[in-house]
Amino acid sequence: MMKKIVILLLFSAFALNSFAQSEVTVAPEKNVLKVNTLSLLVGTGSIFYEREISDLVSAQMGVGYMGYTLGKTKFSGLILTPECKFYIRNNAIDGFYFAPYLRYN
Repeated sequence: MMKKIVILLLFSAFALNSFAQSEVTVAPEKNVLKVNTLSLLVGTGSIFYEREISDLVSAQMGVGYMGYTLGKTKFSGLILTPECKFYIRNNAIDGFYFAPYLRYN
């Protein structure tokens, strides 16, 4: 009787393991939020949001604040940077790209 119980437990353990091997697929990221922390050292700050539009194209919008002094000249204000990125390979948000952009200071 004990031998049958041990065999049944071993069989159950192997059966449960076979279900644990199923593959899980993860959807690729379509949004990226970027923060330029090093710019805080010179008195500016910026944050960018990028959204994948297709496999080859994404759009990015950046907002920042500039407030620093260089000699007797003071720079301050809001910065807006819309950008359209064109990726070389089919891996938008992750890869080499070229991007025309505008900047408002």
